[in-house]
Amino acid sequence: MLEEERKYEVDTGFALPDLGSVLPPGGRVVTRPPVTLRATYYDTADLRLARAGVSLRYRRGDDVPWTVKLPTGSPGTRHEISRRGAPSTIPAELRGLVTVWARSAPLRPATVVRTSRRAYHVCDAADTVLVEIADDSVSVVDGSRVVGRFRELEVERKAGDGRLLDRIEMLVRDAGAVAGDFTPKHVRALGPAATAPPDLPAPARSPAKHPTAGDVAAEAIRR
Repeated sequence: MLEEERKYEVDTGFALPDLGSVLPPGGRVVTRPPVTLRATYYDTADLRLARAGVSLRYRRGDDVPWTVKLPTGSPGTRHEISRRGAPSTIPAELRGLVTVWARSAPLRPATVVRTSRRAYHVCDAADTVLVEIADDSVSVVDGSRVVGRFRELEVERKAGDGRLLDRIEMLVRDAGAVAGDFTPKHVRALGPAATAPPDLPAPARSPAKHPTAGDVAAEAIRR
């Protein structure tokens, strides 16, 4: 599944604005019951996945708790693959999907993120969910201690085109939300080490004029 979302930083006094002006004809906003999510993110000791824009998590309470998210080259858009499985065992299929980044390094819990979420569904006249707005109060957990907190707004397209995201963005920014770089929760939790350059450079957009045999071999391996 292709996930497309936008993130905004909000402070403790932020209130979601009235969305009536952006609703399609006959549409409505459905307020979902609040939930608490606890996600354990897995990575190598040197955070190879995070640095490459990849995530692997187990989130307690989800029907399908294991999820891998892979970059697409477009900020805010990722491939999302979820599978069932026991908390202590990474599903083999998902482990395989991240092997190109982790390689032989073992995967282990890297950070735990607890999220108190209030979600709102923007629906059309047929009650199809077009956009989900998640107001998340996030705690970074180390054992029994909370070592960091932040609040953010996620606006994710579920159906239709992206123009509704643009209209919602105008409203939430007018209400005080701050748009910035797309940074996943676990990357914010892990800190600067998670935003260091990846081990494996992306394939070159244009080949060198006079490549060596080694250049050609390295580029093929990257791809």
